Amino acid sequence: MSISLTRVGRTTLVRPAALAALGLPRARRLHEAIPAAAEAATPLIGAGLAQFLSVSPPLAAQVLFLSPMQAIRQFRAEGTTGSVSSLPYAAMAANGVAWTAYGALGSDTTIMLANIPPALLGTYYCSVFYKYRADGAVALPYFAGAAGFSAAVVAAAITLPAATAQLGIGYGGVAVCTIMFGGPLAAIQTVLRDKSAHSLPLAYTLAGVANCTCGTLPRCPARP
Repeated sequence: MSISLTRVGRTTLVRPAALAALGLPRARRLHEAIPAAAEAATPLIGAGLAQFLSVSPPLAAQVLFLSPMQAIRQFRAEGTTGSVSSLPYAAMAANGVAWTAYGALGSDTTIMLANIPPALLGTYYCSVFYKYRADGAVALPYFAGAAGFSAAVVAAAITLPAATAQLGIGYGGVAVCTIMFGGPLAAIQTVLRDKSAHSLPLAYTLAGVANCTCGTLPRCPARP
């Protein structure tokens, strides 16, 4: 779905082409396009499903952030992380810090509050992973990268003009978010070599698929 962006002062107006064709108002922030798209599809899919598509993305995101708990329990039970990659947990922590700062700079409590859990949980997951890390596990480079990125985000938020900092943090957040969702693929070489999916975090992977699906469906153009 194509999206048109219009700059008005310090605010970018987001207007998906499908919504423009239906005559719906512009969304002043990207996350507002989700309920707007669901509203556009209401006559076609019904009010109940439209409401579900409107509220499911943020709920699915929280499920994603909690999904590594299964792996954490496994690490403690087995006393080792085995061949599981630490990348998703490091990326989750950095992603949470970036979008919490982004929301704070824009006085957007919806974004800010929704991303405090991944910042805290991601840090917790990293600490447990490091404690039970297997011999040869790559952890410190990822954790150091996440810590450095988070420090840069905080420094930018404090020292730069709010609009400039928010723009830079937003781009950085998108990049880290992509890494977070692609994190399980860091173990793909081990999966192919051992011909076993044991090193893939199943709950995290499934939660990621569900989260992306819920976030994508409301943006699909409605068709009669």
